[in-house]
Amino acid sequence: MRLQSSGRSFGNILEQVSWKRRNPSKCLIPRQLQTRQISCFCFLKTRFMASIHLLPPLVQNQIAAGEVVERPVSVVKELVENSLDAGATAIKVSLEEGGIARISVEDNGNGMDKEDLLLSCVRHATSKISQLEDLQHIASMGFRGEALASISSVAKVTVTSRTSLSPFANQLSIEGDHTSTLKEVAAPVGTRIDVEALFFNVPARKKYLRSSKTEYGLIMRYMTEVALLYPHIRFELLHEGRSTALFAPGSEEERLKSALGSLFLQEHLAVTTEHPDIMLHGYISKPHVQRSTRVKQYLFVNNRPVKSDILTKAIAQAYHRIVDEGRYPSVVLFLTVHPTLVDVNVHPRKLEVRFHDPQFLFSLVSTALRKELMQEGGHRSLREEAMETKNLIEGTPTPLPSYNPFSRASSPYAAPSATRGFNSQQVQMDVVLQHQPLHFHEPKRFEETNSARASGEAPYRILGQLLRCYIVLETAEGLLLVDQHAAHERILFDRLTLLREQNKDHVQALLTPHLLHLSPEERIRLEQYQGILQESGFHLDQLDESSWSLTSLPADLPVGSIDIESTFHTILGECEDMETGCSSKHLGDYREKLHAYTACRSAVKFGDALTMPEMEAIMQDLWQTPRRYTCPHGRTSIVALEKSHLMHLFNR
Repeated sequence: MRLQSSGRSFGNILEQVSWKRRNPSKCLIPRQLQTRQISCFCFLKTRFMASIHLLPPLVQNQIAAGEVVERPVSVVKELVENSLDAGATAIKVSLEEGGIARISVEDNGNGMDKEDLLLSCVRHATSKISQLEDLQHIASMGFRGEALASISSVAKVTVTSRTSLSPFANQLSIEGDHTSTLKEVAAPVGTRIDVEALFFNVPARKKYLRSSKTEYGLIMRYMTEVALLYPHIRFELLHEGRSTALFAPGSEEERLKSALGSLFLQEHLAVTTEHPDIMLHGYISKPHVQRSTRVKQYLFVNNRPVKSDILTKAIAQAYHRIVDEGRYPSVVLFLTVHPTLVDVNVHPRKLEVRFHDPQFLFSLVSTALRKELMQEGGHRSLREEAMETKNLIEGTPTPLPSYNPFSRASSPYAAPSATRGFNSQQVQMDVVLQHQPLHFHEPKRFEETNSARASGEAPYRILGQLLRCYIVLETAEGLLLVDQHAAHERILFDRLTLLREQNKDHVQALLTPHLLHLSPEERIRLEQYQGILQESGFHLDQLDESSWSLTSLPADLPVGSIDIESTFHTILGECEDMETGCSSKHLGDYREKLHAYTACRSAVKFGDALTMPEMEAIMQDLWQTPRRYTCPHGRTSIVALEKSHLMHLFNR
């Protein structure tokens, strides 16, 4: 802008700078300023003098590949989708080095003749659509005609294909912008595409690929998704010549078990709802099945795996106040929407979709899921407990139970018919407030007095249990409410951490080994985390490709009151598939997560009736724990109701 404001024409400026470049010895301007003016000249020439021209085909394809081909799983996805559109009933994917070195996709579909094979590697050449109106009624997996052209621009590709009408197959090799001549070879009916040396000519892209284990894990995730979509098709995945996943044709229920584990149907509820333009069916986890991430949420729209904020928010709304904060349900949802009401042409990868009426879809999905959860046996009590807690905090009157103060049977201090663990009278308090809202505060760090330390007395007195969820304590400053689950969870977590630091075994051997059948994704996680699992007390012996024998558990797990197989499957689900596996950099994080989950499953639960000795044992252990004010997941375990506020409630 300063050059233009000087009054000189743009041509004069370029001529002057050009002369100074040709005659540097005659220029009296310091060399630093000369360099700046020459740089300015280069910029101006590039900005204002470059002519418009058509990019070479290889450059066009590599630009398109930047959106279509991000990593090996992108290649697998595009090639498998082509196989599905070709009517294949059996698809085999082979990998080397997680797909970085080599990917091979072989199917028994319709195949391609010589003319189609030559066109298949040309951008925007497709058999799926032919006119603009077809974009409003897309029923195939692919339709853009970019896959092979984009892949072949960043890898070495060989395509072998044969139709049922041809006695031989045709083979075509492509490397960058070089295409070999067709040759006839022997091959079965169908298509086989070999992709080698991915990103061999784009080193910057290859540098940012993750480890072969991580890339392989992402491909396994995609193969699981597509296997769920097409239970009638046979899928096989091989890695380094070894078959790691085989999904045999069968019913939807059989495919769910083979892909997601044998306990899937036991831990999930079937959900179905219909609308003139939308049909939803699928499976949602029961309230106790919770994950630390959304990795177990599989969403499909019109037979296509998708990522959708609307659907994710609808699931979260349905499970609101049902799963713990920071935890997520496991779902498999199949959504069929009229093609005119959904746009799948948002991004070349076709993972994102846009709906015509997202608010209606949100309401439909969240209502259907919530309704099914409410009908689950015992789940209404969860809703009622949530409402009671809400009423207690907001000060809304709660209906009083029938109570005769002169009847021993109706006394809130009457001993229950059955106690848990100890043969001692349980003290329980049922508190009903019909006055002002309660105001809870973070507890002060109560310290023991010198006299209490000398006498060994605790700085609190246990009054009882509230709502079978909280232990009520009296202190010099007021009342403390202790979340019994969070407190016990903290105790067990710190105990596991201390035993690990001291290198002590903390296991309980099972009298009868437990047989485990693992899904393909679970096998990957077990291979990565078996060392940490064994260190925490889970000892396993492999029996065959998909079966293991569990011989021991962490000592704190209550074997008699948990489902061992379900617990172990959930623990594997807690392990996130990260790049470095069990490297020393992340080893501590993995151990901490596993210990936190083990402590959570071992601790007393909300709704468990505790005896006075049990409450005393929990509080004694908790008070010896430095981090007693939060559970391992960061939730508050102790809140305080100060004396001054209690006096204010009674106008004192």
